[in-house]
Amino acid sequence: MKASAAPMAVGDYCSAMAENRITVNRDYQRNPQIWKGEARSFFIESILLGYPIPKMFLYSKIDLRSRQTIKDIVDGQQRSMALFDFYNNKFRLSRNIDTEELKGRNYNQLEDEWKEAFLTYSLPIDQFAGVDETEVREAFRRMNSNNVPLNEEEKRNARYQGEFKWLVHSIATAFKDNFLRSGLMSKRDLIRMGDYKFIADVAYAQRYGVQTTKSKELDHIYRELDREFPDKDEFGRVLIGGLAGLISLTEFYGTALFKQHMAYAIVLAFIATNSGNPGLMAVVDAHSEDQYPDIRRLTLDDLLGLIDSDAPDAERHPFVVASSQKTNVREPRAVRIAYCYWAVQRHLRNEANN
Repeated sequence: MKASAAPMAVGDYCSAMAENRITVNRDYQRNPQIWKGEARSFFIESILLGYPIPKMFLYSKIDLRSRQTIKDIVDGQQRSMALFDFYNNKFRLSRNIDTEELKGRNYNQLEDEWKEAFLTYSLPIDQFAGVDETEVREAFRRMNSNNVPLNEEEKRNARYQGEFKWLVHSIATAFKDNFLRSGLMSKRDLIRMGDYKFIADVAYAQRYGVQTTKSKELDHIYRELDREFPDKDEFGRVLIGGLAGLISLTEFYGTALFKQHMAYAIVLAFIATNSGNPGLMAVVDAHSEDQYPDIRRLTLDDLLGLIDSDAPDAERHPFVVASSQKTNVREPRAVRIAYCYWAVQRHLRNEANN
């Protein structure tokens, strides 16, 4: 069974919805209120900026009562309702979107060129016609079965649409080119939201202290800060400062210091330096010179040299052990952060003197 390409401009699509020539079929679709305001805003912004969106599917059939062709939405209800509500001036775009001139605006408040961009955007639609409805249901089942399974970060970003998710999104957008250029992330990492996971992991330590973080911990920060995040601006400023500190280390791009578990420690070292975060400073203070005699003497170059060294004594160094074993576990993380904190202090002093 084939579906034929039947692209349609947003204006024509919404007009057809208003006239009930395109309708939602509850056999296929979920509750129309699943998408929250932030997700709807991000989708509409994508339309206005001309970005591609996933294909939508309609089922064209004859309605015997009205003697008209009716099109059921097989796949794309959330997108359709977002389009229709914005077309009818029923919601304003979030102030958390990226495009300054679109923030907080409804359709009527758009400049004419934006209205034209919205109405003329060509929706990618495939249409089933001339087939039995049972075949359409089977096609829908197979489409959903063939989807690539979402990873945990993709699931979180689908589930949560509140303040924390959109803070992470804005930071990921701002740093994505730096993450690629530095070697911290690959293109595939970015496609599968590895940058979101990295930022959320750092944010968790900034908020709750250094822990072993698995999916439930990251779920917790998304859930806890989904609706209320009163210190979002200050929290975001500190988090961005830590990431900017990492990205400033251009001489180490592409080295072991930009492996994600190492970069995590360096970002948190910058956050501790910039903000005096009590939880992070407690980690630093817990790793004293009595236990780690060289902890205050090593530079970032020294740390990189230890990681890259083939010498047997280097392999036994506590920093190297913490950088090569159980890298997601709390105590190795804490050791790396403590060493990186003092190395960052030396780096910043040298920068100030040069």
